[in-house]
Amino acid sequence: MNINLSDSLGQNLIINPSMDIAQRGTSFTGITTLTYTLDRWWVNHSGPYSFGVDRVADVPSWSQSTYSLKVTNQTASTASTTAFGHLSQSIEGYNIRRLRSKKSVLSFSVKASKAGIYTAFFVNELQDVRMTKAFTIHNANTWEKKVIKLPIINEALGTGFKFDNSIGLQVHFALISGSTYIAANEDWSVQTSVGAPTHNVDFGDTVGNTFQVTDVALHEGIEEIPFEKMVRDYPKELQLCYRYYFSMSKNVDTVGSPYNNFSTKQFAHHIVRKFPVTMRVTPSVSFTLFVSGSTNVTGFYYSFETNDNYFHIRNGAGSGSYAAAGDLYLSANADAEL
Repeated sequence: MNINLSDSLGQNLIINPSMDIAQRGTSFTGITTLTYTLDRWWVNHSGPYSFGVDRVADVPSWSQSTYSLKVTNQTASTASTTAFGHLSQSIEGYNIRRLRSKKSVLSFSVKASKAGIYTAFFVNELQDVRMTKAFTIHNANTWEKKVIKLPIINEALGTGFKFDNSIGLQVHFALISGSTYIAANEDWSVQTSVGAPTHNVDFGDTVGNTFQVTDVALHEGIEEIPFEKMVRDYPKELQLCYRYYFSMSKNVDTVGSPYNNFSTKQFAHHIVRKFPVTMRVTPSVSFTLFVSGSTNVTGFYYSFETNDNYFHIRNGAGSGSYAAAGDLYLSANADAEL
């Protein structure tokens, strides 16, 4: 089913807001650099920290969702002046066009092991225009609902904002902020620091600190729209995620072509796979071939091409190290993330 993605987005600009889609997996550990986790959500940090991310079946009583995203600090350290850490989502420029000359609202449900003041901050593509908004978690290990009202995007500042298929806006939850990144500005301004108030909670000071979110929404308007009125059904949410990342498992997708001396029969076998939606850009594709769904095919020559609609693999000239009979299976990941 190929869905009109513009119509599918609806009011909420956050994709995978209830953490249902997890093509890369549901548990990640030892994260030390920018890493995509649950679909559309990524974490990044500097310094000696390491993070874990899990999708957990823990949501507030008022939520109709099943999952939340849980970040856990796995290596403790005192924040240096240049330390930072955040949970983030990048929003495509096409999708923020509706925010031009209009105010917006960010809402979410949050739970953390440390009570105190946290920060949501917002950044343009080149990261020279930013805005921070502080919010308080009043009680540790207790779900709370937060609503943050945002001013109109100021397109005249800095390098402005993109409204095409590049990054339009990044939404971050600040977890660690060294003094270099202190810039508590509650309106759009030109600044190079990440943006957090001096009293922001230090998520990285203790092993086992946790931060959880679910039901995240960013929408046009001056008042919050109840999250349940913006929920998209699962097939639509999955299609929205496919624009940025598509994973195809060998267990569910057979190319159906007889595998008979694949390595020596030049151009005898072609695998063409159309992506379920048009991807944001031509993706980077990693793939593995299998015989009868189990044996890894190696040592063959092949040619490969892709664009934002499909990818094509065919065997090329030369002899390979593996030749056997059986059905040929494919496992592939296509990445067009922002």
